[in-house]
Amino acid sequence: MLVELACSTTLAAAYKPDLFEKIMGVKASEGKKVVVFIVCGGFKTSLAEAMDYRKLVEEDIAQGGAWEVFIDGKDIVSVEK
Repeated sequence: MLVELACSTTLAAAYKPDLFEKIMGVKASEGKKVVVFIVCGGFKTSLAEAMDYRKLVEEDIAQGGAWEVFIDGKDIVSVEK
């Protein structure tokens, strides 16, 4: 299933435990918690666009790029290679 990039960013924290802990203030080791991610599910995308985005990210990482995550204007985490 494909969803638009802006819609799928909600799930970024689900794939990056460090990011999740910083956003939620909860560590996985603190016991079982239930988290619900609400994703709008936009569908105006294609496999070709998804592959283009992947290529951009791979090129950026190969050049030593880093991704910064901001919440309420505050830089909470930088993700490198």
